[in-house]
Amino acid sequence: AFTEERARDSYENVLFSIARFRELTGSVPRHLTVVGYAFKRDRFEREHVPALRWPADRFAYEGTPAASAEREKTSGEREAGVREAFARDPYGCGAELAGKRASRDPFAVVGGSHPYLATNPELAGLFAHCGAKTYAGALPW
Repeated sequence: AFTEERARDSYENVLFSIARFRELTGSVPRHLTVVGYAFKRDRFEREHVPALRWPADRFAYEGTPAASAEREKTSGEREAGVREAFARDPYGCGAELAGKRASRDPFAVVGGSHPYLATNPELAGLFAHCGAKTYAGALPW
């Protein structure tokens, strides 16, 4: 088991977890499993996994219910907006999503710096990619 402490949103949770795994083991994982609230499944499967070009057959999402029915309802309603934002901005670099990231930076690092550029140079292009088009560069998976 290991932790990844730099991610500020769901997209970074997936990407940085891959990078952290590679940092610790020297290779990328063969399979990814995300455990999270059930109402977030679509965002991971339809937005984040395709943005990373991760093979869908090597991804699983284990959904858990929210703490209460009321939280499930209100969070699910907000989720539609978040999913739409990632559909327009899959890499989260536009004003809306980048602003959320900046407000969630636990290390107060300007630009949201992370150590994975140094330990995962083969992902540098993906880390830097911005825009609505899917990253087309080489990936180690």
